[in-house]
Amino acid sequence: MSDNVRMDNDDKVFARLARPDATSRTEADIQSDVRMLLLGSRFNLDAPRLEEQLEDGTRRRIDVAVGATVIEVKKRLDTEDAARGYIVQLAGYVATRTEQDQSRYNGILTDGRNWWLYEVDPATGAFERRSTFTLSRPDQGPRWWSGSRQCWPRTRI
Repeated sequence: MSDNVRMDNDDKVFARLARPDATSRTEADIQSDVRMLLLGSRFNLDAPRLEEQLEDGTRRRIDVAVGATVIEVKKRLDTEDAARGYIVQLAGYVATRTEQDQSRYNGILTDGRNWWLYEVDPATGAFERRSTFTLSRPDQGPRWWSGSRQCWPRTRI
């Protein structure tokens, strides 16, 4: 496949994720587009894994895992207060992965358009939002993710 065709496909994924009126899309649709986005030519990441079992004796699954980052996809993110349950869920996934691998993990909560990066504060142990990003143009995403490279320590960026 040529780079021009791949870029066109990347742009289509960005456009779908950036649409503010995309509320009719399912979490599975968004999850698939997030994976396609991360596999695209702008990121050059190792293959993101979908629905990764936590293997902690529960049936919990991580929506998207890439490197040392856990990504939880939701249909809509408005405010942290409204998303409190989602944040607690993501914090649990990050804590489990950190304990299992004895290494640092980050978490991203996204609805495809809004991206919230969370980290555990080493001094307090609090799971805190460190950065936010709202996708509105295809060229914006790679800059934010590149600036957050600590999210992808096991990747080829």
